[in-house]
Amino acid sequence: MLKMLQVIHKDTSITHGQLFALTDAYTTRHSLTPAAIADLIVLLNTICPGCLLESVYLFNKILHFG
Repeated sequence: MLKMLQVIHKDTSITHGQLFALTDAYTTRHSLTPAAIADLIVLLNTICPGCLLESVYLFNKILHFG
């Protein structure tokens, strides 16, 4: 499981938790489908490996159950 207070990369100050919140805000604002969320997660993890959970299921599990 990701450490929500740990920075996503040594050259940035954004944490995993902050990126998760920003990603959630983006997906909600644009009413993304599960397929689009999965693609966004893959894109972000390609740019910065390991920055987000690897699946929509895990993303939603944390989102809805803390």
